[in-house]
Amino acid sequence: MSLDRRTDELKGKLARNAITASETITIRDRVNTVATAGGAVVVTLPPIADCAGMFFSFTIISGTNKLTFLDNNGDSFDDTNVETDNSIDAANDCTVLYSDGFTWHIVAQYVA
Repeated sequence: MSLDRRTDELKGKLARNAITASETITIRDRVNTVATAGGAVVVTLPPIADCAGMFFSFTIISGTNKLTFLDNNGDSFDDTNVETDNSIDAANDCTVLYSDGFTWHIVAQYVA
């Protein structure tokens, strides 16, 4: 599927995804707000091949527990240790991830 076709299919269908517990997100969950007040949250990313050229944002809106990003079934994650480097843990922390179709990249991160 071409990137243009994928973009056309998603137009008007992207909404803010509110995350309050660990979950696996889909390619439509591109803008994510996360509440970690109830405990640590683990977000498993969609298959990287399905996300080529896409950005995914995550902002902690409440809580001080850790939000960790996991790849999907062994997809590559920017040559870092997913368990320790790909997490945020305070209100207003945010991360933007980008998929080039082969690797997840952290392209922006703000730690409050």
